[in-house]
Amino acid sequence: PKPVSSPRPAIWIGGRSEAAQDRTARLADGWFPSQPPVEVLAAGRERIERTVAELGRPQPTYAINIFIAVDADGDKARAAMRDALGHRFEGDEPLFAATFAGTPDEVRAHMQRYVDAGVSTFDLKYLPLTMESTTSQMRLLAGEVLPGLQA
Repeated sequence: PKPVSSPRPAIWIGGRSEAAQDRTARLADGWFPSQPPVEVLAAGRERIERTVAELGRPQPTYAINIFIAVDADGDKARAAMRDALGHRFEGDEPLFAATFAGTPDEVRAHMQRYVDAGVSTFDLKYLPLTMESTTSQMRLLAGEVLPGLQA
């Protein structure tokens, strides 16, 4: 079957490196870095937009791939994130800058920073990875987090 998108399917580039940003500006319809702190996302977007303007290309769409742990008990959500990914980071500050963890209000505020930086799509990876936890978090996200986001 022919693609739904016209004239072709959208091309997305992943990665946070400057090389990935340059490829996005030259070739892609969207940039999709994994777990970027919002400052990294914003700086990458600025770089891409400068290059796209120089090349006369349309502005790309921005999305992120990021881990999430949301719970009415923010400490429980942060503990789940720390247990799962803490070993990949040098302390809580970089861990929680590159993930969503906390109460619905805390997660919404963090997500809003990304929306304000131009992100229109989130690929969320729930932690801890259990059916019960994922289902509960999806309900919190749909009922308490997303309704308050301002596009």
